[in-house]
Amino acid sequence: MYFHQDISGCLNKSVKDQGIGPDFLKPLQGQLEKTLHSLKKAYEDETLPLLRLPYLRKDFHDVKDLVLRLQDDFSDIIILGTGGSSLGGQALCALVPHAHPRLHFMENIDPQTFEDLFSIINPQTTAFIVISKSGETAETLLQFMVCVKKWTKELGPNAPRDHFVIITEPKESSLKKLGDQFHIPLIDHDPEIGGRFSALSLVGLLPLMVAGIDPVPVREGAARVFDRLLTTDDVTKIDAAVGAALSFSLDKRGKSLSVLMPYADRLHPFVFWYRQLWAESLGKKGCGTTPLLSWGTVDQHSQLQLYLDGPQDKMFTIIKSKFQGGGLKVLPELVADYPDLRFLSDASMGDLMEAEQKATIDTLIKNHRPTRVLEVPELTFDFMGTLMMHFMLETIFLADLYKINAFDQPAVESGKILAKKYLQEILEENRRG
Repeated sequence: MYFHQDISGCLNKSVKDQGIGPDFLKPLQGQLEKTLHSLKKAYEDETLPLLRLPYLRKDFHDVKDLVLRLQDDFSDIIILGTGGSSLGGQALCALVPHAHPRLHFMENIDPQTFEDLFSIINPQTTAFIVISKSGETAETLLQFMVCVKKWTKELGPNAPRDHFVIITEPKESSLKKLGDQFHIPLIDHDPEIGGRFSALSLVGLLPLMVAGIDPVPVREGAARVFDRLLTTDDVTKIDAAVGAALSFSLDKRGKSLSVLMPYADRLHPFVFWYRQLWAESLGKKGCGTTPLLSWGTVDQHSQLQLYLDGPQDKMFTIIKSKFQGGGLKVLPELVADYPDLRFLSDASMGDLMEAEQKATIDTLIKNHRPTRVLEVPELTFDFMGTLMMHFMLETIFLADLYKINAFDQPAVESGKILAKKYLQEILEENRRG
């Protein structure tokens, strides 16, 4: 399954002087072709493991027994991790309506959130998946050590070994040392796959497997995107390259904000995954567009006024799903005596959703707001793999257009250093009373 990308709502024929011309690809084609060539070479040389993930299956076999144990022995699984260690798994698992075991993604370190969770789970039937690529993420280390202490107190000294699993790089790190100390099973995180690009690895797929979902279709969907890239030299046929050129060209015309707006509730976590991927990969050396989260139909009642009548500094990507005919219908007799409600007669929730998303797309374009539409026939796990790989490749193509490295994140290190400094000051203040 693939999706249809419609960029006509971004061209000046549709949105006048707020759009771009139909030949926007021409001046960028040379750089896009270089990126295409480098991606093909990286795949052939196996120098960018991300590109091999769609075709990998052995790692699923390697964790099969662990997955069965987690499914058989536990009613609740708590995933500790933040950013790329959590968002991909959340985006994928949002398609599982009633997961068993129940999955709890704990990204933050708000103590009240942990207290609330601990009050409703049974330690004996709860396990943890702890994820940190570097093994040095302060928030994840603190989460892990607090939970180890609590579970050891509740269940005894073997609780860490029996109730925890760690995913981290196969190198010396604080998390790996602690894992070895407590004899906790360790799963290797490939050092060459960055956290925000790791959704198609076990980082994103192990929670899905524990929830009872076959992960192979996710990677098959991703492979469908990459197969296109491997089998053509024409970048105009690669949706990710076209999307990158679109964003780049609109950014040069002052569209510095990138609004991603799905209508399906199950795609809400996906937008958070996209936000990190886009912002952390592209926000460098004064480059990048700012990703904004939006949600149909909810934001039609909170953001649309700004979108239509505020600053003309945004590009919109609407993920349009098929809703028509879905859900319960309004019985005609319920509204027969209410003239203002008769438009809802015999309408289902899906019918109204279908109408709402179409109306939003058309209204944005009519108000000269550049709007790309990704049309999705249905939400399946292979589609999620397709969508994730599309945006990862689009990010890589766009980074090359900006002439920046999509895979580093140099600016965030200063904040981490300051956080450690301030923590020491807070602890000293605590000791003084």
